[in-house]
Amino acid sequence: MSAAPPVPPTQERFAFIHILRGVAAMLVVWSHLSGFWLLSNGKVSALQDIWYQLIARPFHVFQNGGHLGVVLFFLISGYIITHTSLRETARTFAVRRVLRIFPPLIVATVIAGLLLLVAQATGTNLLGINGGGPWHWISGGFLLDGFFAEGRVIDVTWTLVVEILFYALTLALLVLSRARPVLGTWIMTGAWAALWVISLNIGGALGQNTGPALYVGFLILGRVIYLWQRGFFRPLDGALAASSIVVLYLVFAETADPGFLLAPGGWVGLEPIVTYAYALIIFLGFLALAPKRAVQPFAFLGDISYSLYLLHLPVGITVLNLLDLVGVPETVNTIVAIAVSVGVSWLSYRFVERPTQSLARRLTRKRGVQDTQEKA
Repeated sequence: MSAAPPVPPTQERFAFIHILRGVAAMLVVWSHLSGFWLLSNGKVSALQDIWYQLIARPFHVFQNGGHLGVVLFFLISGYIITHTSLRETARTFAVRRVLRIFPPLIVATVIAGLLLLVAQATGTNLLGINGGGPWHWISGGFLLDGFFAEGRVIDVTWTLVVEILFYALTLALLVLSRARPVLGTWIMTGAWAALWVISLNIGGALGQNTGPALYVGFLILGRVIYLWQRGFFRPLDGALAASSIVVLYLVFAETADPGFLLAPGGWVGLEPIVTYAYALIIFLGFLALAPKRAVQPFAFLGDISYSLYLLHLPVGITVLNLLDLVGVPETVNTIVAIAVSVGVSWLSYRFVERPTQSLARRLTRKRGVQDTQEKA
């Protein structure tokens, strides 16, 4: 039951969310441009070895930290999308999410295609990028490339499918969530469970695109944390909802891949369930600290986090490959690749993300809808 009647949230920015976006993005970038590339090419970097010896191995960080970054992104999105959805109309919500997700994705897909040509010309392997025919590349800009045998154009975009599924559930329950957010959350949880059960029994391309539904649970958990913090959930009800989602996720994950949660795995041979605990501790810790502002460089990294997430594979791997061809040491190679990825991502943020977000605000203001300041 709801502890208080829903009140549309006031305009505000969440500094802790912005900081965590920057942290999550850099975890994913580090994971791919250090551990992933080195492992795939049989190379060793002093920086990666230090990270592994001091952080990844003793703290059991799955996939070199990349999976931790992804789970943090999901919790962030569930929290902030719930906040914005409680004060946006269905039209506003849909327009802003579409213009948030797809313009940077289309640009990243074009860049990936151009850099794949560079990789082919230099005889290198552009890890995480999958070629194919024209329709495969066009579909990649609209998250339809999961239906192609070649796989996703940019491997990391599977997480955007998770986001879209959560957006769809949020949009479908938008009216109910304003009146009865707790009931809306339980219905969303049931819909997620049903979608996951269905996905287990679907093969082929459709199954490939519903498979990521497992991770929608983390976004719903972010929603519960937001509603609990804002007083919509009573403490015991919030604890019940959160624990139910966690238990369902663990059961679903174990059903899909028995032994996955506790068995050593990933790029550095460590258990994923430990990483999930870290993600919750870090998220709740930053929420409790409630910093007043996002300090640098986290504010900057938070701004460019979406473009950085999309572009670090094609841009960063290309830089790693080219510098490796001329014999640049692995440690220097990694630093340069990360720096170039950050620079290109800032250009995408400046000339793609910001203009399209401004367009979204103008389009939705035409009907008198209040502007939100969150970059959700």
